[in-house]
Amino acid sequence: MGFVFDRRAGPGRFRRPLRALLLVLIALEGAYLVGTNVFLNSRLAPRATNRRPQQFEIRWQFAWSLWPGMVVLHDVETRGRSRRATR
Repeated sequence: MGFVFDRRAGPGRFRRPLRALLLVLIALEGAYLVGTNVFLNSRLAPRATNRRPQQFEIRWQFAWSLWPGMVVLHDVETRGRSRRATR
């Protein structure tokens, strides 16, 4: 028996799955960017963050995020009070 060369066995066989994975990752990042930035600049975000406005409240003019865990708020105002005095 002779050696049979199979094209699928080379590095080219990963090209299609890697391209599909890259497209999925780009789509997920796009969905995150659109969803998060729409949420941050809607009326839902202040309602979600200010559940007890009598204790602490935060307001902002506009906000944006490029990746999870990082949010940039512009023209921020905070207000709050505590029963305990800090030393």
